[in-house]
Amino acid sequence: MKKHRIGLAAVAFAVALPVLASAQAAQGFAPEAAPDVLKPAVKAADEALATLKARMTARLMQELQAGGPLRAVNVCRDEAPAIAAEISRTSGVVVGRTSHRLRNAGNQPPAWAQAAVAATAGRKAADVAPVAFALGDRVGVLRPIAMAGPCARCHGGAGEVNPETAAAIRAAYPQDQATGFAEGDLRGFAWAEARVGAALAATSTAAGPVGDPLLAKGKALFAEANPRCIMCHTVEGKGNPASVLDGVGLRLDRAEIVKWLRDPKAQAQRLGKTRKPAMVPYPEFEDAEIEALAAYIASLPKP
Repeated sequence: MKKHRIGLAAVAFAVALPVLASAQAAQGFAPEAAPDVLKPAVKAADEALATLKARMTARLMQELQAGGPLRAVNVCRDEAPAIAAEISRTSGVVVGRTSHRLRNAGNQPPAWAQAAVAATAGRKAADVAPVAFALGDRVGVLRPIAMAGPCARCHGGAGEVNPETAAAIRAAYPQDQATGFAEGDLRGFAWAEARVGAALAATSTAAGPVGDPLLAKGKALFAEANPRCIMCHTVEGKGNPASVLDGVGLRLDRAEIVKWLRDPKAQAQRLGKTRKPAMVPYPEFEDAEIEALAAYIASLPKP
């Protein structure tokens, strides 16, 4: 099997922070009370979280109105991770959602947020304030998510989630714990990690934000795979417009993209897709390389 020797560029940040950073890393502070040296990072985190909230709310409401809660379940399962990944890539601020009662087991809180998430479990959202943490060269921000009326159709108690929706949720999330919330309850948090000072601008690169090194490796592997890819696809605005991969991460998660790359014939048969010419496999790439390539493709922004 072909071995690649691709060196990932190391990114080093030298940011001078006062001693208070280590003292506040364990104890949160109000975002609006951030010291001057941290304010730009807190602002960047809040802007990224506002984008995440706006995009997720718009998609969920669109699907609820078009097809009810079953369509909303599909948005959370299929689109939410890609939306968060795209915002992280384009803003340089890593964002996500978490809770003390998870629906998606992949949404575990970051290490710096675990204590705060656990300590607020079972409270009303109105009683939980946003909180920020100094993390050395980064700032972490948690903002509470309140249980709102429309959310009850997927997250409510007995009698609020209809049997068809409940069955779809169990199928999509076998370990679901995110039901039984009442309006106004703290349902979870949106979280963000932003780099401090000069490091903030440096994180948004063609290789993606620091924290996902797979993107840099995947971009390099994609360059090796060409020109096969752009014979059939448009990538970063270049290639065949008949099939645009830019924004594909909004429709397919990494696992689905991996399936297409590993065995496109089997994937096409499984989904009943007909491609002319048929997509070719990439036998020269090892499993870890396929994963990196899929990460890069999933991160491509929608034009």
